Amino acid sequence: MKKYLLSTVALILAIVFSSYTKQKKPADQNTGMLYWFAITSYCYRPFDVVPAYRAEYIIHSPYPPDAGCQGGFCQCISGFGAEQVNLNADPYQLKDDVQSPQFVVTMQY
Repeated sequence: MKKYLLSTVALILAIVFSSYTKQKKPADQNTGMLYWFAITSYCYRPFDVVPAYRAEYIIHSPYPPDAGCQGGFCQCISGFGAEQVNLNADPYQLKDDVQSPQFVVTMQY
């Protein structure tokens, strides 16, 4: 019984400590970096096309930004590929009004 006690305690501790570790994973390991935009002033369902004037550039990263807008069913933060973004604009903008996000990470009510 005593020989199993130590391994059981070690297993329980491993589970407890792993539950408190927050791991960030890339949004898309195949494409790498995405251009993240806040989708404003309208409720677009996940993967609906987004007009350029409703998307505000946030960051270029493989990780989605923490925006604090969770729950609901509307796009809040969406990731777009380089082919969908006007990289000559400052700040970056979507190329046109028919871009559908590659990833929708958080949604708002």
